[in-house]
Amino acid sequence: SATGFSSWLNIDGQGTEFDDLAPIGLGATAVGDGANALQNPCIAGIVLGEAEPWEARAPVTKVCSELVCDSGGAGRQRGGLGSRVAWRFDVEPLMINTTAQRVFHRIEKGLAGGMPGGGTSEAELHHADGRIERFGIRADIPVTPGDVIVINGAGGGGNGCPLEREIESVQDDVDAGYVSAGAAVETYGVVFEEYDAVGRRRTQ
Repeated sequence: SATGFSSWLNIDGQGTEFDDLAPIGLGATAVGDGANALQNPCIAGIVLGEAEPWEARAPVTKVCSELVCDSGGAGRQRGGLGSRVAWRFDVEPLMINTTAQRVFHRIEKGLAGGMPGGGTSEAELHHADGRIERFGIRADIPVTPGDVIVINGAGGGGNGCPLEREIESVQDDVDAGYVSAGAAVETYGVVFEEYDAVGRRRTQ
């Protein structure tokens, strides 16, 4: 399940539906990490379009589309990371419909000693004046010029005890930005000491 929004924009004099979503991370299995930021199987095969064509034709700007560090549940096998997507609307006031699932009851639990996924599946509206509103399962949100809609997809749960994860795997996760150095220490028990001759961090 993912968090998404839909809206109706006037592009080239025609009403055009404008949608996007923030995919979630999948839970880890006993033999592998969960996949990062995947769409619900019910819409498998749908490709999310590039931002540039929309930005060229409509007064919208994609602010970010990124994986969320530390959102994958810790475990011997790590849960997949969730995502964050944000768009700025520089248009006349309009309504945006948002839909989210698993907002109030987290069910991305870990298995066999693994930890639950982090992050949340909800929508946020960042107003141009600095105010932030958060929305749950479904909402019709009035948007004014300069507002930014942020949609979040939660991470998947881990599998197995985090302390049993291979040190090399933890190091790869930190290098890739999937896991923070702080979480590596606190959750996985891996301390990074210094860089070696080829730029890799030594661990203990």
